[in-house]
Amino acid sequence: MSNNPCISCHFDWKDYCSTEKVNECSRKNNQAIKFYIASRLENAEQVRCLAKILKMWGWEHTYDWTTHGSVQGKGETVIREVAHKEIQGVKNADIVIVLLPGGRGTHTELGAAIALDKPVFIYAPTDEFFMQDNRTCAFYWNDNITRVTGCMFNLHVALFSFFTKLPVINTSKE
Repeated sequence: MSNNPCISCHFDWKDYCSTEKVNECSRKNNQAIKFYIASRLENAEQVRCLAKILKMWGWEHTYDWTTHGSVQGKGETVIREVAHKEIQGVKNADIVIVLLPGGRGTHTELGAAIALDKPVFIYAPTDEFFMQDNRTCAFYWNDNITRVTGCMFNLHVALFSFFTKLPVINTSKE
């Protein structure tokens, strides 16, 4: 497995699905699938890599907070504007993706997605992220949540499978 978050696993999509299925994955009711990715600032590169892949599928990113980075210290007006754009990004999304570990903003966006009844995929490298110090966030277990662990590619497969209704394949090595 590579340390590059964009190339964490290797897989030939042609072995798994037809062009027809890829087209099906990129559209919902004849419109591009809209996504929002929540995570903390330290995961910005991983967020950009995932967004790039989803855009290659024909999906639309509702708001990319990685373009401006931290707004701490930029004044109340800028912080308020970014908060509005991030919540609007969640509202406009067909699906919300959460990359753990996350911070306060990540969990606020997760809560908003749940309140709006959005499907949410939470990715963590290991199960331990869902249980910290024998504690968990109850919202990780909401009915709208799909938890994905392991290689980042497992998240790609889960997202693709969700929209194509294909069975999720096991990409982990036993």
